[in-house]
Formats: sequence, structure tokens, C-alpha cells
Amino acid sequence: MPKFIQLTDVHLMPPGSSLFDTDPEVRLRLALRDISAHQPDADWLIFTGDLAHHGEAEAYALLRDILDQETTIPYRLMIGNHDNRDTFRSVFPDQPVDENGFVQSVIDYDSCRLIMLDTIEHGKHSGHMDAARLAWLERRLAEASDRPVYLFFHHPPFRIGMNGVDNIRMVDDEALLAVLKTHPAIRHMYFGHVHRPIAGSWHGIPMSMCYGLNHQAALNLGDSRHRDRVGPAEYAITLIDGPSTVVHFHDFLYLYPEIVTPGMDGSGGFKRTMRTGAVPSQAMPEN
Repeated sequence: MPKFIQLTDVHLMPPGSSLFDTDPEVRLRLALRDISAHQPDADWLIFTGDLAHHGEAEAYALLRDILDQETTIPYRLMIGNHDNRDTFRSVFPDQPVDENGFVQSVIDYDSCRLIMLDTIEHGKHSGHMDAARLAWLERRLAEASDRPVYLFFHHPPFRIGMNGVDNIRMVDDEALLAVLKTHPAIRHMYFGHVHRPIAGSWHGIPMSMCYGLNHQAALNLGDSRHRDRVGPAEYAITLIDGPSTVVHFHDFLYLYPEIVTPGMDGSGGFKRTMRTGAVPSQAMPEN
């Protein structure tokens, strides 16, 4: 059964730097440690962009060191509007790119294909997919034949009702949709950029987004302002079982009471194990 994990919007800073009074390094390490402890059988970690907040080489070098230290699960890195493509490629030369240098790639299972897209236009916060990138996507869809396809983007190509985010969404929505219609089995789409847990569909294609690792977008429906806040962080786990696609969202920073109701623990009894409190966002737990 394919199992992969989405992490998004890490916004790493150079070592020792904070962002919005939090430490992105700590939050990323906590996420990877939680995955190692509870999801060690994941096939892939897929990062859907905004790896570094300002696109500095020092931040990407820190990301490389963290990944080397904290996980043995294979990973695929995508870039977002806060990233710098050239700097990223200089630090991660092993991450695949297409023939034009865009950070686009595929992961193949026997039962499905995952496609990671590069929606970045340097100097702009909005998303773009030009003719070359769309042609690459169309070829990768054709290669998938009748296998289901899962697509990963940084920018969503549709409005979500938050004007501050909608103003910097992907602008090439009609051209993208025309390409997607060439494949009969787009099973699910994943997005970063938004910093909120959202699910729904676009032209009948299911989609989801999750909280970023460092900071979140406040829910301001219909408000033109964009506000960031420090809040929960999560990663998303996808399980594929034949025609079934299930996406779990896990807010890994928090521990809750564990309750087993009467009759559901196998003995007809009642068990309650209290695990309360939160992992401090600024304190690294002991190894």
C-alpha cells in the first residue's frame, strides 16, 4: 500500500535565526522525529515548497543537515515563492529537475504515479506554469497511461475565499485545467502556500492543503488583509489502497488525553490514559 507524507512551508532561516518568534529549525526537527517514531514505514516525504524563508544558501544547507540527521525516509523537495531556484539547486544537486531546470519530477509506484510541479516565477509571489512546464506535465500524464495520478503544487490554481492568499494564487488555471483534462484519473491534488488545512475539489478533482510547519495564515474569509500567526503545525499522511485514497492530518506538536470507551478495549472495561500538554515550540526534546 503506497504511503507518503506531505510537509509544507518550512520557512527555514539561517542557523540560530527565528521567524515570527518561533524557530523553524526546531519545528522541522520535531516533525521529522515524530514521523520517525510513528510513521517509519512511509515511502516518501514530499515537501511542497517554501523550504527557506528568504532563499539563502545557509538555510538550504541547514535543511540538508537536518534531513541527514533526522530521517532515513527518502524525500522529494519542491520549491515555493519564498525559495530561490538556483540557490536551492546548488545546495541540493541530487534533487531531480526537468530538462529546462525546473524543479519537477515523478515518483512511480506500480499502482499510481506522483508528479511534483514547479510553479515559481522569480520576483513574484503568485504561481505560474508556462508552456514548457505545462508541456512537461502533459508528457508525464501520458506516460502514466491509465494509472491514477497524484499531483503536488505549491500554489493552488483556484480561490479559497481568503483574498490575501487568492491574490497570489496560481494564475495559469485555465491552461493547467486543459492539460489535466487529458488524463482520466487525476486522483488527488496537494498544495502548500496557504498555511491552512483545507479540503475540497476543483473541477471534480479532490484536493487538500495542510498547516505549514512554522506559522499559519489566520482565517480571514473575505478579508483583503493577509495575517500570519503562530499556531498548530501538522503533516499529512496519505494511504492508498486500490480505489481508496485517505489523507490524515496530524498536529504533531500536541499531546491529548487518550480515552478508550467501555467495550472498545477488547475486555469490556474502561481505560483512560492521560497524556496532556504540548511540546514547547522553542525547546528541543531529548533524543
